[in-house]
Amino acid sequence: MNGLYLVFCYKINKLCNNSVKKLFDFLWKYAYNKNIDYTNEGGEMYEMIEKFVIYLTDVKKSSTNTVLSYRRDLVKFNKFMEDQGIIDVSKMNPTNLNSYMLYMEKEKLATSTISRNVATLKAYFGFLYRDGYIISDPTTQLKAPKIEKKMPEVITIKEVDLLL
Repeated sequence: MNGLYLVFCYKINKLCNNSVKKLFDFLWKYAYNKNIDYTNEGGEMYEMIEKFVIYLTDVKKSSTNTVLSYRRDLVKFNKFMEDQGIIDVSKMNPTNLNSYMLYMEKEKLATSTISRNVATLKAYFGFLYRDGYIISDPTTQLKAPKIEKKMPEVITIKEVDLLL
């Protein structure tokens, strides 16, 4: 039934106006994201993620890829926090966030990935703080790792001559 519903949504997508099309595009990609098991989500932390997703799509008008990336990052973050025994978003503090950063480094994630996760967490907790869901923002001191810039490769005079 679920697969049939998605096929129906996809076909409806072809007939709808632009705003409905964006919603169906989002749902279509969300349903087929193979990287994360979304089936066991529940509880307050996931409700907060969904509120944030609505904010991103309705208020910030973020792209589908941005929304999907932020949501994926937050689901992974919340799973990590749940594994640490933290199930209340208002109980999260800078120490918890730093332990998540260390975990990502230990997992050998690229600095660009860790940097994106920091941006995600800052946006998420900023939203929660502005909307009164939490009384302080634990990300104010959180710093993204420096992304190493690679020097451009210099070509030889012979290679320049070959190009001309």
